[in-house]
Amino acid sequence: MKNILVFLMLGVMLSALQELRYPSGYRVNGSRVFYTYIELTEIDMTTFEILNERYAKDKNAVYYEGKVIVNVDPVNFELLGDFFGKTKNNIYIGNTIIKDADINSFELLGHSRSRDKNHVFFADKILKNADPATYIVFNNKYAKDKNHVYFWDKEIENADAPTFEVLNGEYGKDKNRVYYNSRVVRKADPATFQILEGPFSKDKNYVYVTGEIFEKADVKTFQTLGDYGYAKDKRYVYRYNKILEGEKPADFLPPPQPVIMY
Repeated sequence: MKNILVFLMLGVMLSALQELRYPSGYRVNGSRVFYTYIELTEIDMTTFEILNERYAKDKNAVYYEGKVIVNVDPVNFELLGDFFGKTKNNIYIGNTIIKDADINSFELLGHSRSRDKNHVFFADKILKNADPATYIVFNNKYAKDKNHVYFWDKEIENADAPTFEVLNGEYGKDKNRVYYNSRVVRKADPATFQILEGPFSKDKNYVYVTGEIFEKADVKTFQTLGDYGYAKDKRYVYRYNKILEGEKPADFLPPPQPVIMY
């Protein structure tokens, strides 16, 4: 029990030190306001209000990351999300106006995407060929509409939108191809492709490491050994895409997974 208490106390102390080293957001200290280490001047303390980690306002101005957003009336400013806000005339991402955004139909889709009745936006950029009515977001990288598949703000050339699906944060596939981020995985078979632990994946023909064919691996006997880079087959033991010389697959046990403390 004593060891557990010491461990917990160390964790609390480390978190506190991390916050001291890397403070984030707004802090009020008496009659002074800071954004991270920078003191904000000319703040009206009686009306100052922190809206979230990035936005704040007083009776005179709206602030994004400690800086005044020019020509914004704080009375009409409304917070939409972590990075988004609006007034009666404009939609903002950070301190930038999203041009041509329709106030009344604008909605957030997550992961820096948004849309209105006319457009799809990635941050403040209009995706010119995107269809707002059918546009869906899978994760921070992948999205699609009825015609196109997108990796961030770029169309994936020749991807089949109707059959495209996301496999995890890195991989997607359609009826014709497998993709690692926006890159086609060479020779991959979509019908049999599967995600394994760590950086590994495979299909009926090959093992892959981060989207590249791993020629050394025997696909029929390949097996992963946890989620941090170890694997083996009938011939070798691997750490990512390297053979661990001298290790025997039959009796190899991977070391404990390291514990990372932030």
